[in-house]
Amino acid sequence: MKILRITFVVIALLILNSCARVVVPKGGEKDVAPPKLSKSLPPMNATNFKGKEIRIDFNEYITLEGALEKLIVSPPLKNKPEISSKLRSLYIKGLDSLRENTTYIFDFADAIRDFNEGNPISNFVFSFSTGEEIDTLTYYGKVFNAYTLEKEKNKYVALYSSKDKQVQTSQVPNYITRSDSLGRFFFHNIKSGEYSLITYEDNNNNLIYDLPTEGVGFANQTIVAKEKGDSLFKGDTLYFTSAKDSVMKLLEAKFISKNEIYLSFSLPISDSLQIIFLKPQIDNFLIQRNLTDTSSQINIYIANKEQLDSVNLEIKDKNFEEKQELVYSQKKKTTEEKKNFAFTLPNTTLPYYDSLRIEMPFPIEKNNLPLKAKIIFKEDSINIDFYESKENIKELVCGYDFLENTEYTLIIDSNSVQNLRGEANDSLSVSFTTDKKEDYSQFIVHIKNEELVENQIIYSLFDEKNKQVATFISSWQDSILTFNHLKEGKYKLRAIIDENKNGKWDGNNFVLHKQAEKILFFPKSIDIRKSWILEEEW
Repeated sequence: MKILRITFVVIALLILNSCARVVVPKGGEKDVAPPKLSKSLPPMNATNFKGKEIRIDFNEYITLEGALEKLIVSPPLKNKPEISSKLRSLYIKGLDSLRENTTYIFDFADAIRDFNEGNPISNFVFSFSTGEEIDTLTYYGKVFNAYTLEKEKNKYVALYSSKDKQVQTSQVPNYITRSDSLGRFFFHNIKSGEYSLITYEDNNNNLIYDLPTEGVGFANQTIVAKEKGDSLFKGDTLYFTSAKDSVMKLLEAKFISKNEIYLSFSLPISDSLQIIFLKPQIDNFLIQRNLTDTSSQINIYIANKEQLDSVNLEIKDKNFEEKQELVYSQKKKTTEEKKNFAFTLPNTTLPYYDSLRIEMPFPIEKNNLPLKAKIIFKEDSINIDFYESKENIKELVCGYDFLENTEYTLIIDSNSVQNLRGEANDSLSVSFTTDKKEDYSQFIVHIKNEELVENQIIYSLFDEKNKQVATFISSWQDSILTFNHLKEGKYKLRAIIDENKNGKWDGNNFVLHKQAEKILFFPKSIDIRKSWILEEEW
């Protein structure tokens, strides 16, 4: 009997222990599904809507992310509606400026998300009509950058029933949407008819392309929207170009050293540029210009022996005038002023076909040139001359015909030249080696594309880091391109169809309805191997 009681107690304890054990429930798959519309008041695509408020219910709790910024109402409303959410419902209030007999489209982009995981509803659109009928056509396309050919996101895309440019730059469009992260745009519930299609930036948030600082793109032809099949039809690919600055601005002004000043402008400077030192008054200085398509930079080299701590400048150019006070600031203590300067060799390995270049901290007196030097290789010693570089006034160039795969020693005696501050050079003795022909390859392209043969083309070759390694302008009769001295690696070839033959790429001109000059990229990857000749057809 006692044994039975003990057995009963043990079994009971085991049962209780098993019941009390906490088991962690196994988790299910992560929720990646976005919310789904379950019902709405009024219903989706309702007609004869006369209310001032809309309620949209979803199958799960929702949250809004940037709804006021992302929401686009088409056609645009006079007053912005109020947008809010609570639990599973989205509310649109303040609809007091709806027009009669009009189909309205509320495009939320990806602003509506589920509450727990944040899964967005992509391109969620709600539509209704204030009249007897609702428009049903859907039109879509893409926006690309006209220069890079990359997808353009968050650009406004508009449909205007008017072809008048004044209307398109002063009134809100009939329909408006925005391109998504893939450059795609969608117009839902649009009416049959003919439209002008444009894409643009909206820097002043008025939904209109009306500022010279706003980029633009447009379709060449009128868009014809009409009922057919499932009412879904593909549109154009729009090519967007950024706006160019029309007003000269000084972007940056600073000391590089106590005798060198750097200025950067928003537009290329003209030949009439004037730099006037007001305090202290300085007349002996040089200006080096570095011009690009979108900006202009200059370096000012002050030839005074004394070093400057501050200057007052007056800068003048066409339609531009500005005064600047610059103060030299450096945390480290200034070292004792040197009486000599040193030449430096930028690279110890020289391409066998290239010129030899040496650099210096300050421009030299031109009447000191040519700089006499010598090179030693094997057992020979040869006298060479250095001249001023056309690209950089702080650089000297020697165009000697070097042998490949050879070690040289460059020797420059001290006091060979003086710079503009009266400092003489230190002696230099440095070794460098030329590389071999077999380190390089050649790329030959046979042009078969009619567009490229029949027009003036600006060809540019880029390496893997998107650095331009070669560029030239080809006339219409050129059918073979040859690129020499290419290092092993991957490249891409670009062609700009230079319609106006001005030697540069021109973007969109909305006023003249002139499309950006077309850009083509060679359709295949250009894989250059060492010591190789690659031939391709385009």
